[in-house]
Amino acid sequence: VIPSLAPPEDRNLIATALPLASILTSMTLGVLLLQWLSAVVVVQMGLVAAIFASLLVLFASGAAWPAVILFGALGLTQGASFAAVPQLNPSSEHQALANGTLAQAGNLGNSLGTPIVLLALAVGGLKTVIFLVILCYLAAISAHSILAKRRKITS
Repeated sequence: VIPSLAPPEDRNLIATALPLASILTSMTLGVLLLQWLSAVVVVQMGLVAAIFASLLVLFASGAAWPAVILFGALGLTQGASFAAVPQLNPSSEHQALANGTLAQAGNLGNSLGTPIVLLALAVGGLKTVIFLVILCYLAAISAHSILAKRRKITS
């Protein structure tokens, strides 16, 4: 969806750069952060960065660099989400179930996310899309915080 918002002459470049930014951030900064921080904390850091990057996308609409920053932030979240599986699930059986669930959640997000974003874009424009995405990021940060507290209480 994001490349379609760019000027036509920049769309191919943006469509190429976005996934590369995500992979690069995950494999560099993400790996570095995971040496000192739990995966859940890195996920939350990526989500906070994604909130700020989403606002940059809104206020600098049409520019490529805010979208690249956004995908870099999301690369932190994606990579750390997979790294969280063994940290949160001690047994290999539970890790297999968690990895399967994570993969299916990605499939669900790809299947439903794009049509929902396109609908929001058609109905309310970019501001509506950014508002919805930020709400999702805040919900994820909150869920991670609540679950982290529950893990502390039960351990």
